[in-house]
Amino acid sequence: DGDIDLNADIGYSLLNGTDQFELDVLSGALSVIGALDRENTSSYVLVIMAFDRAGLRPTIYPDIGTNPRLNSSSIVVVEVLDVNDHSPVSLNGSTVSLNITEGQLGEIATLGASDSDVGDNAKLNYTLVNEVNASLSINDLGSLRLLTPLDFETHQTASVSVQISDNGSPPRNTTVQVFISVVDINDELPIIVGPSKIRLQGNELVGAELANFTVTDRDAGVNGQAELSLDTTSSSLFELTASNALRLVDNRNLPSQASVTIVASDKGVPILTSRLVVLITVGDAINLPISTYGTDGLYTPAEPRLFDSTNFGATYSQQVLALKAPPASPTLHFSIASLVGSTKLPAQRRVAESSDAAAATVVSLAFAHRSIGLVVQTKDEAFNV
Repeated sequence: DGDIDLNADIGYSLLNGTDQFELDVLSGALSVIGALDRENTSSYVLVIMAFDRAGLRPTIYPDIGTNPRLNSSSIVVVEVLDVNDHSPVSLNGSTVSLNITEGQLGEIATLGASDSDVGDNAKLNYTLVNEVNASLSINDLGSLRLLTPLDFETHQTASVSVQISDNGSPPRNTTVQVFISVVDINDELPIIVGPSKIRLQGNELVGAELANFTVTDRDAGVNGQAELSLDTTSSSLFELTASNALRLVDNRNLPSQASVTIVASDKGVPILTSRLVVLITVGDAINLPISTYGTDGLYTPAEPRLFDSTNFGATYSQQVLALKAPPASPTLHFSIASLVGSTKLPAQRRVAESSDAAAATVVSLAFAHRSIGLVVQTKDEAFNV
């Protein structure tokens, strides 16, 4: 102030009061007295007035008149500088749940985040931590991508932690947990479990169950529900029961070899099927002729054959009839040739002897390695056993 005395004595005043600033009336020093938060208020506009002390003369000079007080004002703009005092905030929350179809590749989600700071303090980086059952990548925009397809049959779930950090000093960060549920597609063929070769002896009865089959499917839900059936090209001599047993329905004129094709079909979309061709062979007589002979008319009307059985557990039944009541002491003999792989048996075995036998039935013939057992039932003329 170019005046002198009180007219040049300057005082200061803050015209727009605020809780954050204080102005010293004598020195004009502007001080911060309250917390500044750039994220709430980034700048302040203050009006500061400077005034002189004219008009404040002492009353001992009553003859001198008072001068008017003069002042001027100035605007001060206070810009609040940023510090890294805010952590990134995920726009997706702390956890993210995704349903991903197996086999899918590429982007599966975009993770967003914000930071209330500015400059480098608000620049964000995304980093993958603790990948479980998945191979993933993420870029600076938060695009989360699958690098290899997920397989439901191997893992039904996967997870990864995504750390979002800023470029402040020191940096601040937040973590988002991503949980992935793998959605099954029908990509697994049903698996048929059962024999591909069946050997029959040739004396199996109609209705005999020859083998059992099961089916498994690694898919889930209806994709994993599978049923078995016989292909239409299969031999009509066999059928598949409701319990998936292969059953003989006709034992007449069994061929030496037949086949059936078992088909497994699931209920997925599209339907997947698998097939198992079962080769069925019928054992021929392996040079094991059985003959009977006796006295006075005992005979066998057919040529019985002992069918091949490699486990020596077969049974044989053959009825021997009498044309008439024979005279005293008839005898019935059985002759069995050599068994393959064993020593030759005696040429003859007497299997029935009765003075009044009218008929004899070989009820069963069971044989094991180098051993044969016969059960013979005889009847008299009155057919008493």
